[in-house]
Amino acid sequence: MKTSIVYHLNKVWFLKNLAETLDFKTAAYNLGVTPSALTQAIKNLEGQLEQTLIIRERGSIRLTSEGMALLEKTAPLLSNIELIDQELFEQEGPSIIRIGAYDTLGIRYIPKLYPKLLELNKDMKIELHVGRSHELQTQVHQGHLDMALVIEAPRTDSFELCEIGENTLSFFTHNDNLSDKKFKSHLSYGCLRPEVDGRQSFFTKGLEHAKMKSRTFQFQTDSLESLLSLTLSGKLISLLPTHLAKGHKDLINVNDLVNAPDIEKHTKHKIHLISRKTFPSKWRISIEECLKNTPI
Repeated sequence: MKTSIVYHLNKVWFLKNLAETLDFKTAAYNLGVTPSALTQAIKNLEGQLEQTLIIRERGSIRLTSEGMALLEKTAPLLSNIELIDQELFEQEGPSIIRIGAYDTLGIRYIPKLYPKLLELNKDMKIELHVGRSHELQTQVHQGHLDMALVIEAPRTDSFELCEIGENTLSFFTHNDNLSDKKFKSHLSYGCLRPEVDGRQSFFTKGLEHAKMKSRTFQFQTDSLESLLSLTLSGKLISLLPTHLAKGHKDLINVNDLVNAPDIEKHTKHKIHLISRKTFPSKWRISIEECLKNTPI
């Protein structure tokens, strides 16, 4: 026997999210359920309405005319529910927050941010996801992360953006390498590996100033911590974030010795906090202020 659609609004909500993403895995992640649970909810809704709402074909998903009609008719109701949900979210704040950060930015900023988050909500669950800036921006845009600490994020309508610091790049090696006047001839160079969409412009400008090509760098990695560790071991001359390297007394700036005396002028870059548009504004502002007051 059919029951009122009111009893199935959560399933209609699931259908709406699926229609927006056209991907079961992404929609399920956004909804906080498993893909199998989402699949079952859609099947139950179709069974109740005795209609086919979605069609899967060759790995893709599309709504049927019945599915589109259902979402069109329920859109005003779902929109009002979203507004109520957002108002409650603004007042109470999130019970869980998913933050993304590049490894060294996480090490720098999370110890300051963690107690601030617990101050806002002592029962909050906190997840830290480590990745490169480009992939973290994508995850915030898709709603997989609430916010992320990234380098040089673009200004876009996809997320809120706040500048929290600035840094530069410089060449560093271990102090002991200066005792060997031929250190450039037997030490390898190291740097970060390009992201999937290429190197960021400030990095490219730094290489141009140093008259170096990407192939000059024998060691390239996604992890600044690994690069820093090898540099501290005395095995590399590395292009590192200046403030990061200056925190280690065993490292020395060798910009002049590698013929790149003004590389810092060419590699200035911003550190940004990006947040999804629907994240509660008063919480976002509080977090931004906390991070802006953290010495880099």
